[in-house]
Amino acid sequence: MGTGALLDLSAALYAVGTEKVANDRLLFLWNYMEWQAAAPVVSQMRTALLCLLPFVIFGLVKNSVQTILGWAKGTPKRNGADLIQAFALLGGVLPTAITKLVPLKKVVSETCGWGVIGPKVVTDTALGACHGSATALVSVTMVMAGLNLLMIVCDIFRYQGNCEEGRFALEAAGKKTISKEESKKTK
Repeated sequence: MGTGALLDLSAALYAVGTEKVANDRLLFLWNYMEWQAAAPVVSQMRTALLCLLPFVIFGLVKNSVQTILGWAKGTPKRNGADLIQAFALLGGVLPTAITKLVPLKKVVSETCGWGVIGPKVVTDTALGACHGSATALVSVTMVMAGLNLLMIVCDIFRYQGNCEEGRFALEAAGKKTISKEESKKTK
């Protein structure tokens, strides 16, 4: 998901990134959207990964509920990452993708097609409509890329929290752990 959001953002920025509206760049965006909808390998992999989404959602909700109710004894980093990641996915990524990104991609496909802004049929009105939808796509893909980056950062904090929890568990069991300074001395 994160890579797809970055590719979408990059393609949209390329299409609207010039000061002069260029229909060849907007046609590129249309071609990219058409390819993305029909990508033979990528679309099958995306479908397979989407089948796992209910399990991911269940795990995020379970971890968040355990954190809120105090059932999970984790570090503040771990608990914060659990909560932020669940809210980012359920309150940001999924609603934005379903209500804004997918419909906007359809609008871009309809307003920026070869038959609409191709070299023989281009009008200022059609070019303006295509540029407007591509500009709106930049905003939405920027939000999606930011939310995906937030989810990756939460994974990093969760991992750090797990490492700290593991160290605390070893110390509680009476096993000696070495500090970072001691680790550097032994090298």
